[in-house]
Amino acid sequence: MPTDEQVLEEVVTAFERIPELRSSRLYVDVQSRIVTIRGRVQSIALREQIERMLRDIVGMRALVLEVSASVSSTVRASPLPA
Repeated sequence: MPTDEQVLEEVVTAFERIPELRSSRLYVDVQSRIVTIRGRVQSIALREQIERMLRDIVGMRALVLEVSASVSSTVRASPLPA
């Protein structure tokens, strides 16, 4: 059974494979092989990529993903019709 430190190393190695994460502020915590990721990324697609990638971490018991995605400033919400 991997230790928390080994699981953390796997997460960090996985993050290094995604160049877009270099400009993100993500915080990783591993307790009893439960991985918690907190922070903000540039897009919803990147958040989903992180989630898919981390599912393959061997020895991880659970994933808590508290990551929000920035919305592009060029996207604007339109009011709903009355």
